Amino acid sequence: MSGPRGALSLLSFWITATIAVLAIGGCWNWPESMFDLSPDSRIPAWFKIPPGMTRKDVTVKLTYYTGKTARATLFDMHGNDLADVDVSMRGLKPLHIKASGSQSSSAYPSYEILTASGTTEIIEHRKLEPIFYVTDDAEIISALLKLRE
Repeated sequence: MSGPRGALSLLSFWITATIAVLAIGGCWNWPESMFDLSPDSRIPAWFKIPPGMTRKDVTVKLTYYTGKTARATLFDMHGNDLADVDVSMRGLKPLHIKASGSQSSSAYPSYEILTASGTTEIIEHRKLEPIFYVTDDAEIISALLKLRE
């Protein structure tokens, strides 16, 4: 087929093929959301601060992907990528707990249990903002791990 109809048929074919490949092959691992580590939070244990640098010289960006995965990237203050780690998420959605340790329906704070190379960190999202914290609160950690058992 040649001419305008042939070109239109070929274009339709490629559009359909592209949509099919995306639908079948890659939709489960698209970036879902991105967060920056609060300057008030410690660096996740997955990273070591490079020699000659301090906590204030580095930051971490956390990207959640559809499909229960995330990637954390350590940056210096000039935006240079110093290290990346792929992390797995426990559960399909964030956890919420009450002061009593039981599950809450409140949206915030919310928590994610993330593991990389055998090291687990509890990530806290305190409110609707692109900031995250690493929590060391023993009561929160204990309550969250009980909810996920």
